[in-house]
Amino acid sequence: MKTSRTFGVEIEMNGSFGRIYGKPDWVEGGNRNNRKKIHLQPGWKCVEDGSCGSEFVSPPLCDTLPIERQIGDILLSGFDVKFEKAGLHVHVGAHDLTRHNCLELAQFCRHYERAIYSFVHPKRMKDEYCRPFWMSNADMNSSYNPETKLTNGNRYRGCNITSYDKHGTIEYRYSESTIDYAKIKALVDLFVKITDYVANNKGNLRCKSPRKLKEKRIFLLDLVGVLPESRKKLIETTYETKQNIPT
Repeated sequence: MKTSRTFGVEIEMNGSFGRIYGKPDWVEGGNRNNRKKIHLQPGWKCVEDGSCGSEFVSPPLCDTLPIERQIGDILLSGFDVKFEKAGLHVHVGAHDLTRHNCLELAQFCRHYERAIYSFVHPKRMKDEYCRPFWMSNADMNSSYNPETKLTNGNRYRGCNITSYDKHGTIEYRYSESTIDYAKIKALVDLFVKITDYVANNKGNLRCKSPRKLKEKRIFLLDLVGVLPESRKKLIETTYETKQNIPT
């Protein structure tokens, strides 16, 4: 899937990986008696992550094919992939957005949070690293203040707009980690299309949407123009959440 807007992914997983001496494009993971060598695609890197172990980080992309290739290398290595407490983060380029537009995007995601979280595992709403806007962290006020989240706020939200100042991106942290390429591609499509929609409708994002979750989910996919194959995958992997999320 090719896009006109840049994006990147961070695929977290359990385990520690060390670079193989003399091989800058390879990392090695696993236990002492069963080490596995994983090839890194051009521009990719593997770094430590304090919350789960390590993460595979892509360079800026306009095509999801390099993600498929990196996943193929991970699977080919035979490494025992585990994802406990791990997330999939998608950074989407926001070069054409202003700080005010980022606030608009945060409000948009807040309005459709029920639908967005229904595409990922229900445990993600309770994960301290990807909280919904409506749910306060222990170190934050319970009231929703998007300006605070952008300028001096906590980045551990499903939609992290504090990334705009640091990286020039919007970071979508909603999903649990996975190496299901079709699911990653569908989520990338969704998050890129949400960003595109906000960029193309600056200052005019309000529209009446259904209150029922199933209808709201379909409405969101239609509204932002998610591709048919992405739409199919997202609906196939939908979770019917019982969380009482404000509409």
